[in-house]
Amino acid sequence: MAPEPVVNPGLVQFSVGPWVGAGIRCHARMPDPVTPGNTLLAITCRSGNPFTNIPTQHVVSDEAGGRWRQAGEGVVGGYADVSLDNNRGLDVWLAERHPGGQPMVTGELSAFPVSSINGMRMALFEYPGAGGFELVESVGFGRAVEPAVTVKTTQVCSPHVRLVSVLVSNKPLLAAPPGWNLRVADPFQGFYIADLNDSGPLSAHQQATWSIAGASSGYAAILALKPSGCVADGAPRCEQMRYYAPGLGIGLPLRSTSTCPSLAVPPDAGSTVLANIVPNDDATVTAVVDQFGQHWTLLAEMGNDTIGRIQGTLWGRTGWPGGPVEATAALSKSVAGGLAAWILLEVAGLPDITVTATAHDLMFPTTRSPSTNFTPPAGSYCLLYGNGESGYWDGLDPGVGWRSRLRDSNGSAALLEAIGSGAVMEAGFAYNNAQRGSLYAVALGGS
Repeated sequence: MAPEPVVNPGLVQFSVGPWVGAGIRCHARMPDPVTPGNTLLAITCRSGNPFTNIPTQHVVSDEAGGRWRQAGEGVVGGYADVSLDNNRGLDVWLAERHPGGQPMVTGELSAFPVSSINGMRMALFEYPGAGGFELVESVGFGRAVEPAVTVKTTQVCSPHVRLVSVLVSNKPLLAAPPGWNLRVADPFQGFYIADLNDSGPLSAHQQATWSIAGASSGYAAILALKPSGCVADGAPRCEQMRYYAPGLGIGLPLRSTSTCPSLAVPPDAGSTVLANIVPNDDATVTAVVDQFGQHWTLLAEMGNDTIGRIQGTLWGRTGWPGGPVEATAALSKSVAGGLAAWILLEVAGLPDITVTATAHDLMFPTTRSPSTNFTPPAGSYCLLYGNGESGYWDGLDPGVGWRSRLRDSNGSAALLEAIGSGAVMEAGFAYNNAQRGSLYAVALGGS
């Protein structure tokens, strides 16, 4: 029988929403109003019907105008490994400085892969106000297979970080990580969350070890939240994001353009808006235009990826005038469904998107660790995007200095970000299984 949850000082409040047995949305609401400026985490478990894939959440939003972005995602299953009882996944999103109130928080699944779920449930956590920006210092993900499930951060963490770990499993929980606070224990759905208020005085890879009753099919995650933040005030930082995967191929109408739904909250006037756009079926993006008639600037591209038949590109514009984003991409040819995916970002503190360093790499032959080197100027905002052909992975290790901005396990897609230091930087990451595909790295602005 699973241990009873406990509540210790540090966590302000939490709530667990209802189990949703079908559809694409789940939700949760706090029992009391959120303190303005506090941080919210929305953690969702999801499971698919037998022999199906589970799409990731593409957006989290709330009625009070919180600005949400993904902290991490993972799924066990996928194209290469779908079976009767191993298709579970989890999503973690956060709003660093919530405006307050008592809103309903809603998570929504992507349209790709086209499949059905048999359930989702969201847990919502409020932590004390942030002292800096970009709180997620490192994450770690992995399969839950053995009775002892250990998940580690991919990067060395600063002293005194807050740790949160999630487990989704088809076997009962015997014990949460020793010394941690068990916050959510749902044995019926196999959904467990624990946290540790203070990791201690040492810099180290942090880890959490769960004990479960026998060999499992599931997934686990760990997040390290640095209260003082990972970037300085005024430095470029992502405020919010949307991931839009409208679907691929079979049965979809041919389209030569694609329009991304707006961010959940209209970007502030003066913000920079960036869009990573990935067509499919050998199409390319020839232009991006918004509702004001502004042509966006092409900032980076992956190069000729003849292996996965996709070519991701990064586009952007500065000085957003305010209001929702209505950006449309023109494609070089009509393709079924229009394209594979958009990643739309609002970035503060980035008035200049001059490309100051760039690189791309073709992942061929098959590799676990695609990488290339480039030298981003000090203070530049750096993005690295990679996409593999296998359509699935269940582990991703960003290179040193990179933070995860978007993970899509089913799509083998990863978007990482960093602040340039002026030194040579490895632009790369490691999959847990070999892939082919391509990546780009780009530095914007900086000294």
